[in-house]
Amino acid sequence: MNRFLFTSLATALLVASTAGAQTPSAAPDLVLSNGHVFTGDKANPWVEAISIRGERIVLAGSDAAVMATAGTQTRVIDLHGRMAMPGINDSHDHVGGADFGVQLHSPPGNGPHGPGPEPSVAELADAVKAAALTAPEGGWIEGEVGEAIIRHPRETRQALDEAAGYQPVIVSSWWGHGAILNSRGLAKLKLTDAVKDPEGGHFDRDAAGHLTGLLEEEAANEVKRGLADEAGVEPSVKAFHGYAQRRLEQGVTTVQIMATNQRLSYLEKTFAQPDDPLRIRIMRFPMALEDARVGEKLGTGEEVLNPRVRVAGVKYVLDGTPIEELAYQTKDYADKPGWRGRPDYSVAFIARQLKLALNGKDQLMLHIVGDAMTDEVMDEMEKLAPAETWRPLRVRFEHGDGFTTPERMARAHKLGIVIAQPRPGRPWKALETAGIPLAYGSDGGMSPWLMFSVMTDAKNPQAISTDDALAILTSGSAFAEFQETKKGRLAPGMLADVAVLSQDVTTHPQAPVPATHSVLTIIGGSVAFRSAELGMQQGR
Repeated sequence: MNRFLFTSLATALLVASTAGAQTPSAAPDLVLSNGHVFTGDKANPWVEAISIRGERIVLAGSDAAVMATAGTQTRVIDLHGRMAMPGINDSHDHVGGADFGVQLHSPPGNGPHGPGPEPSVAELADAVKAAALTAPEGGWIEGEVGEAIIRHPRETRQALDEAAGYQPVIVSSWWGHGAILNSRGLAKLKLTDAVKDPEGGHFDRDAAGHLTGLLEEEAANEVKRGLADEAGVEPSVKAFHGYAQRRLEQGVTTVQIMATNQRLSYLEKTFAQPDDPLRIRIMRFPMALEDARVGEKLGTGEEVLNPRVRVAGVKYVLDGTPIEELAYQTKDYADKPGWRGRPDYSVAFIARQLKLALNGKDQLMLHIVGDAMTDEVMDEMEKLAPAETWRPLRVRFEHGDGFTTPERMARAHKLGIVIAQPRPGRPWKALETAGIPLAYGSDGGMSPWLMFSVMTDAKNPQAISTDDALAILTSGSAFAEFQETKKGRLAPGMLADVAVLSQDVTTHPQAPVPATHSVLTIIGGSVAFRSAELGMQQGR
């Protein structure tokens, strides 16, 4: 299996194209033939073949029509009936950063990479003891944990203190909302009872006002950004190489990154690597901007770092999740009478960001999970401007769990809200029927075919068609980043981002679909990944 085979298919043709029967401008560089190709073009959704010249699609149609345009130097790949589709666009992932300390070998529980046993505090302590044996003196120990540990910060901090000795420890929730420091970690970071909550975050305290060690939302993000800065960018670059290879093997060609725990300058260095072919959109996270760059970067629109990497959009995390019970709900949490979660920001702060969004230069993306948070933001949008003003701005609600009623869905449709990364269990059919644009997001780099299986499961009354699910993975995510005229469909003039799959997900039995992977991933007309499962043939 080749790693980052990113050789231009067009370059070799420049010296040989005159030998073809057609002019250089007419003959395609590459033809994918004899396939079952989903184009995403509603007027021509399924074809047998496509042709590519340079970085763009030239033709999508029958084998006969496409092969008739090929020259003697056109590279032809016989798909042998395999399914091909536009490259997958992950509209919501958190990438960047790398290990900054000795890693704990302890399962986090029901984490993003599959279910697992929830470790006890005692098991966590054992893992910390083992890590402390190899950690340099005063060096960090870090790891991920599940909700049982995050919900008991005082007990956890005490256990970490006893297990780690003089080593600072930070354990983070696998879902990204919350972290716990031991006493040595608090001291090393100079966090005392006098510390003030940052905007958008919270330091948990006991009844006497003492820090428990639990850092919520921006308080945790702020700490992690500092630790990432200390580690430097090189570990992050190395980690991204591995990440990019995994995504290419999944058929992913674009990733929209909202890394809350790294600074913008750190991310720019990580992703602007010449040998990584993935298309990257970096969202600005205002709290992560260096002070000197805030005025420079907010409200200025898109910044292109190189042909593959751009910075565009602004994201805020407005509430938590139901796991740690910080999602802002209209009803009390079942195990906490009187507690409905809380917003991370004041209504006045949210209104200010919405006003900035009205200038149209920066797309606004809001992590919103609770239904009360959903209502509050739509209320403010309606106060500030009419729906026809909001619709072209495509304000994104990340996750969109709060759209639980037809009334909320109707308001979202009217305002032009886009839901990115709607999670398993969402009312897919109802959201689609309401006319709300949907965009696929992994929120952790997992296979897109897991979500596809959920969306198309015939046993689910909210299931949608395979064509609609494929569109959410491709053109839906392109729409969510204002790129729908450039990518997300295999139509003439569109970017030639293509994934050829290991199996046809439209006909294969439901159970094996999550195991689907790409055997050939093309980005901008160039091969970014090729599996030995697919042979390649040069010429006609």
